[in-house]
Amino acid sequence: MTAAAAICIGLAVHTAPGAPRPQVIAGAVAITALSLIDHPLTPVLTVVVLVIAIAGVSARDFRVGMVMVVAATAIVIVAEALRLQWGQLAFDVFREMQVATGALAHGLNPYGPTVQVMIPVSDHGAYLAPEQFGYGPGILLLGLPGRLLGDVRLSQAAVWVAIAGVIAVVGRRQPVAVAVGAVALVLLSPFGVDLAEHAFNDASGALCLLLWFLGRQRHPRWARLALGVALTTKPTILAALIVMLVWSRSARRDLRWGLAIAAAIVLPFALWDGIGNFLHSTVELWLGPVFSVNRADAITIGALIHTYGIPYLPSVVIITATLLVGVLILRHRPRDSVDLLLGSAVLTIAFLILGHIAFLNYYSVAAVLLMTAIAIDGNRRLAADDDIALPRGRHSRPLVASGQRVPVAVPSPLA
Repeated sequence: MTAAAAICIGLAVHTAPGAPRPQVIAGAVAITALSLIDHPLTPVLTVVVLVIAIAGVSARDFRVGMVMVVAATAIVIVAEALRLQWGQLAFDVFREMQVATGALAHGLNPYGPTVQVMIPVSDHGAYLAPEQFGYGPGILLLGLPGRLLGDVRLSQAAVWVAIAGVIAVVGRRQPVAVAVGAVALVLLSPFGVDLAEHAFNDASGALCLLLWFLGRQRHPRWARLALGVALTTKPTILAALIVMLVWSRSARRDLRWGLAIAAAIVLPFALWDGIGNFLHSTVELWLGPVFSVNRADAITIGALIHTYGIPYLPSVVIITATLLVGVLILRHRPRDSVDLLLGSAVLTIAFLILGHIAFLNYYSVAAVLLMTAIAIDGNRRLAADDDIALPRGRHSRPLVASGQRVPVAVPSPLA
C-alpha cells in the first residue's frame, strides 16, 4: 500500500502544472478503495467497490460518475452499519462525545460528566482516568444533531458528507475525472470511515475552516461565522491557519471577527463549568501529552526511528526542526488559493510528523486541504491572486520553477 501511494504521488509531482491528470486521480481513488480491504469490507466487496469507483471516475458524464461513486460509497456504509452497535462503542473518544452531547441535549453542563479516558504517560503506557469532555464547544454544537438522533457518530458522518458536498460544488467545472475523483477521495477515504466509526472529531474543524476559506469572498459574514466556530473545535487546524494568516489579507481581516465569535461561543461554556475546570479539560489535558509524551503507536518520525532502537527525538530537536520547516514553507509567496491550501497541508503534516504524538485523525485536516486543492485547481473564481500579500504592505517574490535559459513572458502575480 505504501509503495502504491508513493508511485501515485510520484506521478502527481511530475505532471504538468494545473489540475491532476485523470490517471493520477484514478490511481489515488484505487489506493483509497483498496485501503478499505480490512475496514470494514471483505476482499470480495473491496474489489466490487474498487471497480465501481474507478468506473465512476472514468465516466464521461459528471452525473453518471457521481451516481457510481455514491453506489460504491453505499456499499461501504452498509458494510459498516452491519457491524456497529447503535449508540454504543467501547472507545474513549466516542464515550466523551456521546456523554457530553447527551448532557447538552438535556440542558445540563456538558463539561460536568466524566468518562473513562486513556491518559498517555509513556511510549507504551497509559492509564484510565475519569475526565470531563476534552474538546472545544464547537465540537459539542456540531455533534449535537447526531446525538439527538441517538448516536453522535451520525454527526461525524454528516461532516464528511458535507465536505464531499463542498468539494463537489467547487470542483464541478473541472474535468469529469478530477471533479468525480475529488469527491470519491472524500467519500471512500479511510479518514472518513475510520473517523466516523470512532466519533473522531477533527473533520469538524476542517469543514468549518474550509467553509470560511472558500466563502470569504462571496459570503464574508457566513464565512466569518464558520471561522469562529472552527476556532472553537480542536487545535489540529491551527497549523493550517498560520499559512493563511501570513499570506492572505482577508484572513487577517477575518481573524478579528473569528476570535470575537469564538469568544462568544466559548465564554458561556467556560463560565458554566468554571474557567479553571474548563481550561484543564480542553487545554491542559490535550497539550500536555502532545508536547511531552512520546507514543510508539503514533504516526511520527520519532515513533518510526524508535522501532529500530533509536532513542526518541528530544523536544529541542523537534521544536527546532518544526520551526525550520515552518520558515521554509512560509518564506515563499504563494501564487493563488491552491498554493495556500498546499502550504497549509504541508505545514500541518510537518508539525504532526515531527512531533511527539500524532494519529490518523490528526492528519485528516491535511487530507481535506489536499483534496480541496485538487478540486479547485484551475478555477479562477477561487484563485484570489489579489488577496495574497504580506502584512504591512511587504512583498516577497513568488516561487517559480527554473528551466532553460530562454526569455519567457510571465504575467505579474499582482496584476
